[in-house]
Amino acid sequence: MRDITTRVTKKRTWPGAYASIAFIGDSTWVTRTEIVLGVPNFGTLTFTHCSVNGKALAHWHPGRYRRMVLDTVQIATGKLTSQGTAFATHFKHS
Repeated sequence: MRDITTRVTKKRTWPGAYASIAFIGDSTWVTRTEIVLGVPNFGTLTFTHCSVNGKALAHWHPGRYRRMVLDTVQIATGKLTSQGTAFATHFKHS
């Protein structure tokens, strides 16, 4: 994972490990007492050059998920680009 805004790069690998599921994008933050925290109004975040094991994200037939609390959409996920390597997430509600 590389954040080009802050120039931070993180890579995680280890022998014998495999991923059965991976999340790319925005995640839910929960307190120690399992209270879901609100979402700051971030506008739109665009994720580019997304790949898994060197293959475009679209190769893996990913699912699109919205972050919701009860019936309120907090973060909506956009479609993959035609190249299958980029998508955006959009703030909807905190």
